[in-house]
Formats: sequence, C-alpha cells, structure tokens
Amino acid sequence: MVDWGWPAQGAGWVDAAFMVIRLIGAGHTPQQAEQWAAGLDCWAGGTDEDRTAFACHVAGLWSMRAAQSDSLAAQNRAALARSYATWRLT
Repeated sequence: MVDWGWPAQGAGWVDAAFMVIRLIGAGHTPQQAEQWAAGLDCWAGGTDEDRTAFACHVAGLWSMRAAQSDSLAAQNRAALARSYATWRLT
C-alpha cells in the first residue's frame, strides 16, 4: 500500500520516499531525510535514478493538485515536493 488516498502497489522504498518529503517539511534537509531513509532496508530497493523520477513525479502531481485547489495544505505539500525534486536534480 503506497498511499491510503490512492491505494496502489508500489516498490517498497516508495513509502520511505514519501516520508523523506514529510521529514523535509518538518525541518530536515533533503540530505538528512535521505540519510534517515538509508537506514531502512527497503531504501536499497531503489536507485538514485528511481528516487529522482519519484521526486519529479510527486512534485508534478502535487503541483497540479495544488493548482486546482484553494487549500493552503495542498500548496505547502506541492512546495515541499518541488524542493525535494529540485535537490534531487542538482
């Protein structure tokens, strides 16, 4: 189960990747958040390319949802995802 709101099967590391975004939102740097995730066995199941693709996909999806909503929470989630994707791409 990847996301209760959008149930789907996914790679085991995806749940940890969503948590990385949440940790960034809690004040951790992307590097610190990924270091935390690296302590999980599932994290090794994804490559750097996989994680970058995930970050870009989530940033795009959450940005689209934020553009269709007046929700401040949606705007914040989109901004967090974009910051993570930007970090992964640099």
